[in-house]
Parts: sequence; C-alpha cells; structure tokens
Amino acid sequence: MKNPLTIFRAALALAAFMPPMLHAADPVVIDLWPEGVPGLKADATPEKDAGGGRAGNIHHPSLTLYRPEVANGTAVIVCPGGGYAYLSFNHEGIVPAHWLNQLGVTVFVIKNRVKEYGQPAPLQDILRAIRTVRSRAAEFGIHPDRIGVLGFSAGGHLAGAMVATDWPSLYPKAPADLVRAGYSISGVFDLTPLVGVSVNQDLRLDAATARQVSPLSWPIKPGCIFDTVVGGLESSEFKRQSRTLAETWRQSGAQTRYEEIAGTNHFTVIDALADPQSAMAARVAELALAIKA
Repeated sequence: MKNPLTIFRAALALAAFMPPMLHAADPVVIDLWPEGVPGLKADATPEKDAGGGRAGNIHHPSLTLYRPEVANGTAVIVCPGGGYAYLSFNHEGIVPAHWLNQLGVTVFVIKNRVKEYGQPAPLQDILRAIRTVRSRAAEFGIHPDRIGVLGFSAGGHLAGAMVATDWPSLYPKAPADLVRAGYSISGVFDLTPLVGVSVNQDLRLDAATARQVSPLSWPIKPGCIFDTVVGGLESSEFKRQSRTLAETWRQSGAQTRYEEIAGTNHFTVIDALADPQSAMAARVAELALAIKA
C-alpha cells in the first residue's frame, strides 16, 4: 500500500493539470501591488500560459473581477489551486466565478505568486486582495463586511488562512469577522508534512515557517463559518487535514462542516459545482448568501 503522504504530495504536484474551460466575458484585472510587488525578483519575466487553463511564472499578482448582472452586495474571492507551482485559473477560478455571478455574487479571482517566490508570498497576496476589495467596496458595489472565500487545494490553504486571520491586528478599523465565511475543496491546512519533500522546493519552508503559515495551528474566532470538503477517493492525508481542521476549529466555537464527496478524487471533486442540483452547489450558494446576514 502506498504511503498516504506520497499520494498527497503527488496530487499536489499534479493539481495544476486541468483541462481548459469557459472564459469570462469582460473581466477587469486589478493590480494588487501598483506601488511595487514586495520582493519582486530582478529577473522577473512575463507571466506564462502553462497550458490546460493554467497560469504560471506569476510575478505581478492580480485580482480579476467578474460582475453579476444584478449584484446583491456580497463578494467572494476565489483562490485557485495548482500544487503551489501553478494556478488552475480556468477550472478553479473562472468557472466558479461565472456560477457565483448567477447568484448575484461579485467575484474576484486571485492570481497570486507561486513557486517563483514560495511562502509566505501567496499569503501576502491574498491579504492584499482582501484589503483591496474592502477599501474599494463602494467602487465595486459591494458591502465592505460581506466578503467570503472559496479555495481549491493550495487555494483552500489561503481560504482557511483568511477566515482565521486576526484582522483588527492588521487593520484597526476592520471588523474581527471581516471574512465571514469560507469553503475549501481539498484544502491544505497543515504544511509541516511537506517540509523535507520535493514539493518544498517550491514552498521554501523550514519546520518553524511551516507551522507559522499553517491555519491548523492558528486560533479561530468563535462564530466563523468554514466548510472543508474532500473527495471520497482522496488520500488519507487530504482527509486528515480537512477533518482535523473542522474538528479543531469547532472546539473553539467556529461553525464548521467536514464532508466527503463519494466517488470523487482530488481532480473530480470540484465537478459537483457544475451541477446546480448538487449538495455542494447548494451549500456554496447557502454560504455565499449567508454572508449578507
């Protein structure tokens, strides 16, 4: 029997290889660091189309805005996965953005730095994304306190981190529950198992930093809402990470749910979002609308 951590790492490495999907109409690209990207590499080259709807070689992080025909004031930031090496931008970004638009949700798909920078650059980018969306809420037609996150695989890591972030410590005027709800599909919340293995060439973690960037080790605010979902055919390590996070945060007063989608693996579990009658689609819709409360 294969080591579950080996399967876990292999799935992360392959997460970027997804087929091309739909393209959004009239998206608006927002530069996350117009004053200059922190730590920008002197030899930075243009972003690359990595094939299969994937984006790579990202040196200038951005948000792509997808507006609904009729907005309800809620915003969701979508965080694509890609094994910390690329971003599956079409399949895990544009497609859910279009679907959420149908609910009246204003969607921002993040294009964060990945393997060229390692951690904590992706966390810096998603923090800046939240700040950008909140500070320009009137311009975007959203309520500044109605922001949720949806993440896939490595993007699930970012989603969990944003729900657990101590916002007032960063921005004194921000409410503690600035990011009120999150939904993670096949997320990664404990990065310590990745230290010392090949994927860490992209992450650049030591044991201490791995713990620092792992939401599983962060305190959570009571009342936060976070769902962790995995495929029933995924490795035991992916299941452990999502199940443990849900259990740990629930003990601290968060509203969490853990769910396994039978018959799906790391790459097919997201397919349920394409079916408006699926339990996954219904739950994501429920959470998106609950942010309005």
